[in-house]
Amino acid sequence: MIIRTDRRVRFLVFLVLVAAALAVVVVSWPQAKPATAPATPVLATVVPAPASQPASFFATARLQQQQAESRELALDQQVAADTSATQAVRANAEAQVVALARQQTQEEEIRALLLAKGYQDALVYLTSQPASAEVVLEATSLTEADAVRAADAVERVAGIPAGDISVMAHR
Repeated sequence: MIIRTDRRVRFLVFLVLVAAALAVVVVSWPQAKPATAPATPVLATVVPAPASQPASFFATARLQQQQAESRELALDQQVAADTSATQAVRANAEAQVVALARQQTQEEEIRALLLAKGYQDALVYLTSQPASAEVVLEATSLTEADAVRAADAVERVAGIPAGDISVMAHR
């Protein structure tokens, strides 16, 4: 049974790492460029870009969230693999790996639901002790209906009561 659980943990870790890698690739993917050049030169006014264009708040925050979760995952995996640690400590670390994988999956599911509900972008932060959630939606302002829709998505996926969910706008 321990070997089977270990395989599950490894598989979940593998899925989380693949999802994180795909997210980084998608966020950093260059815009599509035309395959052929126009037959005649086009005269256009060139406007220089501002000296420092800030990266998307949502892309940056999502990357920081993934990096923090990856660091936590690496520490837990290191403890779980440490043969000098007690069995209880290793079992706790393995449980943390599984919990983190579940949390990451839930955050992505909630984000996908929010995107499907028409929000342009969203960040979801789940906390287990105590169970709570923070949702940041890309919008200039939110209505009560927006907050209810976002809280409903969190409650459905993560089972966190609406009273423990905070929803805010960022543009």
